Amino acid sequence: MLLGGEKNPHWKGGYESYYGPNWEAQRKKARRRDNFQCESCGVSEDEMDRELDVHHIAPFRTFVVGDEADYEEANRLKNLVSLCSSCHQQWEQMSPLRPDTGNAAAD
Repeated sequence: MLLGGEKNPHWKGGYESYYGPNWEAQRKKARRRDNFQCESCGVSEDEMDRELDVHHIAPFRTFVVGDEADYEEANRLKNLVSLCSSCHQQWEQMSPLRPDTGNAAAD
């Protein structure tokens, strides 16, 4: 029997799709910084015919204390990386370890 949600031993909380009021702007900056290419495999948005995912290297949930999220810190460019959906899935499975992209761009 498969356990879902809070009953699953790997449960880390629900998915929060709202990453703060600066998320869309930071997401665009990250994709531009990464030349609209996946930082893991190099595929471009043009090749995929869709926008890349933007992944939080340190999970957004680690910036939440109580009911408050430090979205400015969570969404700093040094904590974001552009990934194709396939690589994004691989990175999520490596949690909490993430490959180092070497990106040190300023916010």
